[in-house]
Amino acid sequence: MAVVNSYPVYRLFDFFMLTGTLGLGVCYAIARYLGHVGTFCDISSLVVQLPERIIFRMNFSLVGSLLAAMAFPIHNMLQKRVGGWAPTFAAIFQCLSGLGVILVGACGPSEIIEVHLLAAFLGFGGSAFAQIIYNFVFFSEDKQTQPDSAKRIFADFYVGSLDDDAEAKSSTVVHMGVPLLSL
Repeated sequence: MAVVNSYPVYRLFDFFMLTGTLGLGVCYAIARYLGHVGTFCDISSLVVQLPERIIFRMNFSLVGSLLAAMAFPIHNMLQKRVGGWAPTFAAIFQCLSGLGVILVGACGPSEIIEVHLLAAFLGFGGSAFAQIIYNFVFFSEDKQTQPDSAKRIFADFYVGSLDDDAEAKSSTVVHMGVPLLSL
């Protein structure tokens, strides 16, 4: 547990989520006030005009850097607790996601659309794949220590709902009455 105690992981996540949200809020408020965007806008609209473009780029650089940097303590923690190839694979996707977020801020849709779309794909896709892998890693860890609750939590939250039958609750995941997977 030395790895967990040496990195204040949860505080860093709290910091970058709060900072990122506040930064986007400030960008949106400035853009709205100046009439650069409507009530409902695409997030990429905030990187088009000055002055909100500067704050957006700084914000996305910070969030992307922290996202990529946080892959290392998470990887270290999971490698010690679970091992295997999955934590490394998830950390790679998380780093790609951070790079994508930085590039989205660096290159707006009005500059080079292909780079912006590739960056958005890396940002969203990298996070999606990393999160899915992390979920399976944590599920495999919880399955060893808390087998019944791990199955229920994983199935209820990520896959669907469990059938009302007691036997099915411990072995089969169903969604809308259709069996999807046996655990």
